[in-house]
Amino acid sequence: MDIFNTRKINIDKINLIKNALQYIGGSALYFFIFNEFSVLKFFLGLIGFLIAYHSVYRFNDIMDYKEDRKDNMRKQYKPLVTGKIKINNVVSQMFLFLIIGLPLCFFVSNLFGFLVLVTLFLNFLHSSNLIRLKKSRYLLIPNLFFIESIKYSLGWFSLTFSLERFPYFFMFFLSSSYVVAYFYYKQNVSNFFGNLKIKILSIISIVFYIVSLFIYPFKIAIILPFPLLFIYLIFKNRSSLEKFKMYVNIAFVGGTIFIILMLILPFPSIAELNNEISTKIDFVKDNITEMMPDYLKTNIEEIQERIYKINFDATVFVNNIT
Repeated sequence: MDIFNTRKINIDKINLIKNALQYIGGSALYFFIFNEFSVLKFFLGLIGFLIAYHSVYRFNDIMDYKEDRKDNMRKQYKPLVTGKIKINNVVSQMFLFLIIGLPLCFFVSNLFGFLVLVTLFLNFLHSSNLIRLKKSRYLLIPNLFFIESIKYSLGWFSLTFSLERFPYFFMFFLSSSYVVAYFYYKQNVSNFFGNLKIKILSIISIVFYIVSLFIYPFKIAIILPFPLLFIYLIFKNRSSLEKFKMYVNIAFVGGTIFIILMLILPFPSIAELNNEISTKIDFVKDNITEMMPDYLKTNIEEIQERIYKINFDATVFVNNIT
């Protein structure tokens, strides 16, 4: 599936689809785990988030204007650089998106609005010429990781204030995978196996993936779509534009498959298949656990128990701030 026009790239459309899939994925997880759903909160949160977060791209266009003019890839699709939009219109749109989007987010809940506000602030740190974390050697990765972790979680927190049964490791896997893809296409890495940063990030992502596969019940939704994320290995000698197109298409297809699987998991035939896969994975996990030293096995069990017991009502924290 290719969502690109062969002659031009609609970057606004791509960003909207990407952010919508991240949000819907979090909502689908909540729906599967708790079997409850608020249509009003879901749509208000989705609309508010998409509008408010779109201000980030306008701000980034302003901050990166001089740099984008020198980049052959970005000159093909950045609206400010291509001349499709003037600087005054970009500034006006940025503030308009904030004015419309943020109140909708806070209308959903103080927690949801606060989390969206945090993502906007972290993006300001990322792009602002005053701080410019995107050029930082040490702070770029943690900042990107926090941004994406929150974005993947927003769909969940539009529907609840609680962290009970929140899939931490799966969210960490998604976020770390995003960071890997960011470095791979954004910094035009030509040799995957020769880049230490990407190798370390990929190993971390794979660890989060395996842990998620072992501990979360939605096995089939973890197994089927997400190996697609590592297809970029075969694109190591491609141009930045080709890597970008490949990344967006894989993310779009993988995200769509995951959301569909989460929604149909309650169906008897799919649930039965998921249970069969879970049984086999649990068998492998038990065999691995048996080979571990007793002290390590005990520590892992204690950590799992503590994670399962987390039930922090985040709205209390946010209300104290606001």
